[in-house]
Amino acid sequence: MFGRIILKAFMIYFLFFINLSFAKSNYIKFLQNLKSLEIVFLQANYLPYQDTPDSIYRGLFIFKKPNKFYLKYIQDEDGKPIKDYIISDGKKIKIYIAENNETKIVSYQDLINYFPFSYLFSKDIDKYFRFKYKKEDNILYLIPKFESDYSFILIKLKKDQKFPIKYIKVVYPDERKIYFIIEKILSYNKKTKFNTFKIK
Repeated sequence: MFGRIILKAFMIYFLFFINLSFAKSNYIKFLQNLKSLEIVFLQANYLPYQDTPDSIYRGLFIFKKPNKFYLKYIQDEDGKPIKDYIISDGKKIKIYIAENNETKIVSYQDLINYFPFSYLFSKDIDKYFRFKYKKEDNILYLIPKFESDYSFILIKLKKDQKFPIKYIKVVYPDERKIYFIIEKILSYNKKTKFNTFKIK
């Protein structure tokens, strides 16, 4: 009887490990094959224990291997244009907040603590996160290996898709949540028109 319980527990763990490894390897494979990406996304910010978003923004995200990216917020929930942006040359990050006319330059390593979105497209993602997988919902959980402001990142995956991400959710200890919802894929592994990743 005890032996059957041990065997059953082992099989459950084994199947969980296989599912996790499969989901993780598929995502890693996607990252390894990713050369460039251009998407329109919606960012929805939720306050603790709220069912409706406190604010919604639409933005453009452009990524180019190895770690160059440009994130431009386009408009707020009222359709008003926004000029905020974040740009990376692969080593440094420039953050521009138009409302205060404020510019800040930080290292790529510093950015992961409060803006993990860019790291989710890095082939070195294994260095920064542990993986968990919920098969029935096809959700991949990323738990940071470092001290961070957020608790974990949830990636809702799509099946049988070249681009496997439906949305990304960042969850904080106080129950704040930020959703990055992929609204439209403009280009995937094609030459992007945007090539100015220089930080001045």
